Amino acid sequence: MNVPKEIRTYCPKCNKHTIHTVSLYRDGARRALARGERAHERERRGYGGQKYPILRRKAKTTKKMSLKLKCKDCGYTMQREGVRLKKLEIE
Repeated sequence: MNVPKEIRTYCPKCNKHTIHTVSLYRDGARRALARGERAHERERRGYGGQKYPILRRKAKTTKKMSLKLKCKDCGYTMQREGVRLKKLEIE
């Protein structure tokens, strides 16, 4: 799917339609010392293994991709809902 580099859409901070720059959302690195991460590691340690089964066979053929929209006027960043795509191109 082709997406333009700039989109004119509503900005909740400016309270009007403005031009937004479009980029692809990428999640950051997981923090190994976060509470949930530590709890998960503790569950996996020792006998008994995983607290839920690891999915061995791949179920889905695509991943959901979210768009990050940044307002050119105020710099407010918002996220568009993820869509299942094989390939996303920002032109």
